Amino acid sequence: MIHGKKNIKIGNNVTIRQGARIEVINSWNNQVFVPKLEIGDNVTIEENVHIACAQNIKIENDVTISFDVMIMDNEHRFVENKKIFDNPIETSPIEIGAYSFIGAGVKILKGVKIGRNCIIGAGAVVNDNIPDESIAVGIPAIIKKKRL
Repeated sequence: MIHGKKNIKIGNNVTIRQGARIEVINSWNNQVFVPKLEIGDNVTIEENVHIACAQNIKIENDVTISFDVMIMDNEHRFVENKKIFDNPIETSPIEIGAYSFIGAGVKILKGVKIGRNCIIGAGAVVNDNIPDESIAVGIPAIIKKKRL
């Protein structure tokens, strides 16, 4: 499923496998957004990946995103005595640097910048920036090793 195509730019030689859900969010309740989703050249997005963009998600060239990954630049804010889907959403941009590999089942949360040539290990939850040339694993993701 691709929703909001006018706000999505997809580069050359991009593979998007079955079950992907790629969507931009233009409005939520009374909020209005101007989202921008950019997918660079030579990107592979494997099965059952969910990308939800309400502000800005940039996936640079030569990135591989494994299966069952979630990338969301937005989240519901908690407001007491309101149903969760009646709450406003907050946004913060995401960037995934060139030549990076995102392992199976990874969750990338709003406001994160993953540097160039990184490996994010399977099942990691990325809630903070990861510098270039790093290997990060765990919940929350921590830098396990700086690549040489």
